[in-house]
Amino acid sequence: MAPTSSFNIVGEGLVFSGVRNAENLGEALVLFSRLLSRKPKNATFDALFQGIHADWSLHDDIVNPLGDKRQALVTVYTFDLDQDMLYFSDATQNLQIPLSCFRSDEIVLLEMMKPYEPPPPPSLKNGALPPPYWKPTQSASVRSVSFVKRVLSDFGHLWRHILRRGYSEHTFRQFAMAILRIGSLDVDIREEASRWLHTSMLPQRGPHVWIHSRPTWKACGEQIFPLGKIMVVLNQNLDRAHSLAEADASKLLMAEPPNSMLYLLLSVQHVALYKVDCNGATKYTEPAALLNGTDSPSNEAVLLLLHATAAAFPPLPRTLVHKLPVELQDRVLSNVSEGQVKAAHLGCLLELGSTFGWLRSDDTRRGGQIEALLSPTHRHETTPVDSKIYFDGVFSGLAYR
Repeated sequence: MAPTSSFNIVGEGLVFSGVRNAENLGEALVLFSRLLSRKPKNATFDALFQGIHADWSLHDDIVNPLGDKRQALVTVYTFDLDQDMLYFSDATQNLQIPLSCFRSDEIVLLEMMKPYEPPPPPSLKNGALPPPYWKPTQSASVRSVSFVKRVLSDFGHLWRHILRRGYSEHTFRQFAMAILRIGSLDVDIREEASRWLHTSMLPQRGPHVWIHSRPTWKACGEQIFPLGKIMVVLNQNLDRAHSLAEADASKLLMAEPPNSMLYLLLSVQHVALYKVDCNGATKYTEPAALLNGTDSPSNEAVLLLLHATAAAFPPLPRTLVHKLPVELQDRVLSNVSEGQVKAAHLGCLLELGSTFGWLRSDDTRRGGQIEALLSPTHRHETTPVDSKIYFDGVFSGLAYR
C-alpha cells in the first residue's frame, strides 16, 4: 500500500481521524497555515476538518502505529484542540507547536517546531502482587488450551498496532470484551465455502485489519461485573484491579457471605485470579502475561482464563457421543460444518474429539496448514473454507483459511 499520513483532531473526548497520501512536513505546515490564517480559535475544527481531505471518521482513540513492520504509515499529525497544540511524529522525531502560530499571517516554518517526548509505551511488568501465590488445581483440557491460545495469539498479532501502545479506556474495554469472548468460547464462527460463494469479485478491498483500523465491537460496560458465577474486574493496572476486588469482596462478605468468590482480574496485558472464602481468607495467582502486541499469550495466562470461565459456567451435560472412541467423535464433529475451525470450536464447547492440529483435510486440493487470512481473496471451486470470528455479530477482523 502507498505511504500515508494519519491526521487526528482531538477535542472534548472525541477523536476525528483520517488518512491521506503522505506529504512532507514542510508542505503540511504551509497547508495548515493557509487553513488557519486569521481564523478565531473556535473555528479551528471546521477549518481543519473541511480543509484537510482525509476521509474523516469519528473514533474513541488515536492510533499511532509508527514502527510497525507493515510501514504504510509514515507520519502522524495530531491537533489537540483542548491544549491548542499540534503534535507531529514520524519514525525519527516527535515535534510540537502551538496552533496559535498558524493563526498569524506568516507561514509556519519547520524551524519553529520544538521536540517533545511522547508518552512511553505501557509497561510490560506484571504488577506488584507479592508472593505467596495460589496455583489452581483444576486444569483445562489440552483441547481447549490449544484452541484458545492459538486464537488469542492470532488476535493479538492482528491488533498489535494498538495493543503495543497506550490506548483509551473504551478501547481497553473493547479488548477486554474480546478476551472474555474468546476465553469462554462465546464467539460466532461464520463460514464462507466455495460451493456457497463462487465468484471472482472481492467483497472488499484491502486487509481485514490494517494499521489505521480500530475495533468496532461492543465494549464491556462496567468495571466490575458478574460473568456467570464469577466476578470480572477490569483495570489497566492489575494492582488497582486487585484493590477493587478486595473492596467488592468485603462488601459482599458483610452483606451475605457466600461459600466462596472468584474474581478474574484483567488488564489485557496481564491476567490473575483472586479468591475469597466464606471466612474472608484470600489468595491470588501470580499475574500472567496475556496480550501486549509483541508477545504471544503465555500458557499460564490461557490456563487462568480457562479456569475462570470454567468456574463461571457449568459444564454442558454429557451425551452418548462422549462414550464413543475419540476417532468416532472426530468423525461426528467433521459433519457439523464445512470447515475444521468451526468443528474444533464445537469440540471445545462439548469436550469432544481430539486436540485440533490446525490442519485442513487430507484432500490434496485442500490439505495443509490453516492460517490466519489477512485479506479477502478471489474464491474458486477448490478454495478452502474461510472461517471468520464474530463477537455479537461484529467481525473481529480474524479469519482463517
